[in-house]
Amino acid sequence: MAKRIKKSAVKPELKREWLRRFDEDGESPPQIAKADGYDVRTVRKQIELARQEREVREARAMVLRDALEKHYRDLYTFAGKLDSDLSWPPKHISFGLKEDRMWQALREHMPRSPIWKAIPRWEQLADQFDLCIKGVEERAKVEAQARGLNFAQATGEPGLYEGFGQGVAFHAASLARGHRGLKDVGKFSQTRATDAGLHEVKKGVLGLGLMHPDEIVNLETIYLELLDEVNGWEEANDLHQVVLALERQSTVLHDELASIILRRVVPGRCKYCPI
Repeated sequence: MAKRIKKSAVKPELKREWLRRFDEDGESPPQIAKADGYDVRTVRKQIELARQEREVREARAMVLRDALEKHYRDLYTFAGKLDSDLSWPPKHISFGLKEDRMWQALREHMPRSPIWKAIPRWEQLADQFDLCIKGVEERAKVEAQARGLNFAQATGEPGLYEGFGQGVAFHAASLARGHRGLKDVGKFSQTRATDAGLHEVKKGVLGLGLMHPDEIVNLETIYLELLDEVNGWEEANDLHQVVLALERQSTVLHDELASIILRRVVPGRCKYCPI
């Protein structure tokens, strides 16, 4: 009786090749066994093993792809939140966003992005903006008092509201941004507010003060004068320079964040990446 020759173990690449020939070329296990000199039972077993391994690989790839898609979605969704937080008037990025784990994840993915230098600069300028706004408000208060108007000392007493100066400052900031300002926005209105005959004066929704009826025309005239004059003030010029710098930083930040949001794929890696 001839001695049986033991075939060597089937290598992984041969096993996968058999599966390909079976699936794609239509070869049957007996045909493969005869062509390659293997027992047909071995061929059948190895084809089944190769099929199981392929299914496992595909399942893992599907899970990984899904996890990666969700990770990218988390990143570009966070970028969208960051973009929305860069609103007007300028302010610091919210504490909640900075504490979000996606803040660090996005920074690890894109450590060289201009975002990380632009945000501190934006926040520094936001602080300067607040100081400049207060400077214009104080100047408006001084100018109004120099023209005979006084500010109310307590609620219900006659005089200008703090909104008077705030409106002048908002107008200056609006002009600095290339907008129309407040002069032609909203009409003056007055409503009787107290039994003493005082009327609350507004321009649009902005409250200006509580005045006697015979003082209202003077208030309106002075308010419009200040809106015309404010751009010539040193305080408004300082505000204008800060607004221009804010607009430049805003452009950098919005453009970079838009790239993340619209591409939907973030380069680099972070410790939360699924691979």
